[in-house]
Amino acid sequence: MKKITKQRAIELIDLGIYPLCEVSRDVKRSVTSLTELQNLENLSGVQGFILWGYEDSEIESFKVPDNALPVSLDEAANILNEDISSDYICLKVIGKEEIMLHGANQLRELFNLYKKYKFLKVPFLLYYTIG
Repeated sequence: MKKITKQRAIELIDLGIYPLCEVSRDVKRSVTSLTELQNLENLSGVQGFILWGYEDSEIESFKVPDNALPVSLDEAANILNEDISSDYICLKVIGKEEIMLHGANQLRELFNLYKKYKFLKVPFLLYYTIG
């Protein structure tokens, strides 16, 4: 991540990719709307307002690969629960490596990761790959 301008933050929000706003030392919040961005900017007199965003290369690589299919959480759980040896569920978080899950023993991990990234409002993709 790198420091960005307010205009770049607006562009990212329009893309559905949430920038971060550093409101105090080591405390960053996801900015999910233009209203929230404006509110954080209005509070900049009493708290920090440093915007952080993703590099263009991170945004470009944030997509479901050609040899995979996007899935919902329910579909991913069903695939893992079937425990077929060649089936994998991948969770790709923007700006980070993908996490591959395989087998029913990783259902809890799937749910924990899903809740974590939903709570943090960090963009992620769930997709299904074979072999």
